[in-house]
Amino acid sequence: MASLNFIYQPSIEAPIIIKFENFPAGYSYFSAKISLKDENHGGYVNESLGGQTLACPIFDEANNACYFKIRHTNIKAKGKFRIEARVFGVPENPEHGQVCITYNCSSPIKVVSRDPEVRLSSQDRAFLTYIKSLA
Repeated sequence: MASLNFIYQPSIEAPIIIKFENFPAGYSYFSAKISLKDENHGGYVNESLGGQTLACPIFDEANNACYFKIRHTNIKAKGKFRIEARVFGVPENPEHGQVCITYNCSSPIKVVSRDPEVRLSSQDRAFLTYIKSLA
């Protein structure tokens, strides 16, 4: 089953980097409908309808993971939030047609540090450097 991890936010105002892991092999494209829910006050902070659809900026085939950047999250304070996501993938094999796979993922996050990068693995840090270069 795919899993979702919050991996990086340098400050409350900055973009959030999240990582989806354990995808099945053989899919050529991923996108995600991502919502950031404020568990302090209720509601969603990134859109009134609760989500942004994002194309995957990088897919790490060796580790079946992809990384997404969420901009303009409008998080105004530290506290508890929850990332909710529906992730879509299109199979590479044409025999499968255009049927998409969907994963529903949910992961709690806590915005507490302005320097969480120290907790990253070397692999995540390398991909984070790459994602930052795309901006």
